[in-house]
Amino acid sequence: MYIQAPDATTDVTLDGGIYLLDTSIDVRSITIHANAILVFNDDDLTVRTRYILVNGALYLGSENCKLTKNIEITLYGEFRFRHL
Repeated sequence: MYIQAPDATTDVTLDGGIYLLDTSIDVRSITIHANAILVFNDDDLTVRTRYILVNGALYLGSENCKLTKNIEITLYGEFRFRHL
């Protein structure tokens, strides 16, 4: 499933389906709902976001699909705990 390239002010919400991340992104947040899967492509990728909330699944390689490239995830902003 393809989504429009977001920018740093975008809250990305993934609902139902499998999403392949094949380009670096800078977004405000990423939420993966229970019926969604985000798969990182085996490529040099950078993700910059305030947070990633995973209720579904997030895959960065697997036993049968080893990562050979670098994936960098940077979380930024104020650090605080919040009861959900």
